[in-house]
Amino acid sequence: MHDEDFNYGYIDTEGNLVVPCRYNSADDFSEGLAVVEQNWRKGYIDVDGNEMTPLIYWNAMDFYNGMGCVQNEEGLYGYVDATGREVIPCQFESADFFYGDVAPVCLDGSYGLIDKTGKFVSTTRYKSMGVCTSNLFYYGEDGLYGFVDARQNVLTPARYNKIDNCREGMVAVAQQGKYGFVNEKGEEVIPCIYSRVNWFDQGFARVARNGRVGYIDKTGREIFLLPSNSFSSASRSGFGVFCFESGGEVFIFDEEGNRLDSNGLETPGVASAGSDASAGSGAGGGSGVVVVPSVSVPASTGSSQSDPSRRVEWEIRRNRAIEELARLQVKLIEDPNSAYIKHNIQTQQNIINTCNEMIATYQ
Repeated sequence: MHDEDFNYGYIDTEGNLVVPCRYNSADDFSEGLAVVEQNWRKGYIDVDGNEMTPLIYWNAMDFYNGMGCVQNEEGLYGYVDATGREVIPCQFESADFFYGDVAPVCLDGSYGLIDKTGKFVSTTRYKSMGVCTSNLFYYGEDGLYGFVDARQNVLTPARYNKIDNCREGMVAVAQQGKYGFVNEKGEEVIPCIYSRVNWFDQGFARVARNGRVGYIDKTGREIFLLPSNSFSSASRSGFGVFCFESGGEVFIFDEEGNRLDSNGLETPGVASAGSDASAGSGAGGGSGVVVVPSVSVPASTGSSQSDPSRRVEWEIRRNRAIEELARLQVKLIEDPNSAYIKHNIQTQQNIINTCNEMIATYQ
């Protein structure tokens, strides 16, 4: 929170002021410590407001795995521990969080991994380096990227043009403008055949190939591909179904790639993920794609019915309202007396309540 002069402090869950408003900025707490700034210098405080480090750093990152990365006035990086002691001196040109027991840093223009004592686990030899998981790190060499483990053993030679998002142990990679995925062992488990990919979420990722869009699982099996990559909304509900809305029509599939009708039943005569279609075989052992006839958005015919398409519609609306509510709540912190923001917050809460009621209706 901040006072009328925009000095920041902290309150507890009951609204009591615990740390006085005396800082120019204040971050969220991470592992019991928070980054605060005063007179253009940063440091760490604990939950009682005790300054665990002097506020002398040009920059400081959130605590992660028991270590906080700090930058001094000369622009060099080092690390402090939970007691606020600078255990690794500021000496690196670049540094990242500790993921597990190692962190990528740059010294004298060359990257490598250090342990929590500041010792390099192997020779520094890369032009760039970054974190994917606690045991998978990417490195850059001659404009290409590969992967090493936490001991800096090479898992994948530098052959990718791009390293993208990492979720659920799957890293998106690109070769010559096409995307695929590498697992936590650095193995390319899904070939680079897709024009577009999203991150994995609960075991599935949205992809596009040959002008079509759909979902794949972590083996590369194409659950389905729609006839077009043009859609106005897409979601995966908690009921194990995928829903796309395109051109005023809704397409619904289960996690096996079976086409569902408006009652949640498999549509007779519709090809599933195991059959072949005009786009050819897909990744992961030649699984085919789904032939998808159009389905009109079903109209409500009762107050208590099983209707996945209508249920997913209300879930999409609820998710949008939740996102807007979160955005408005942040704005309210900045302007706590705004009646306009408070009114819009109540409006979004009403929308969420209505959506919850309708979702319950279409069970």
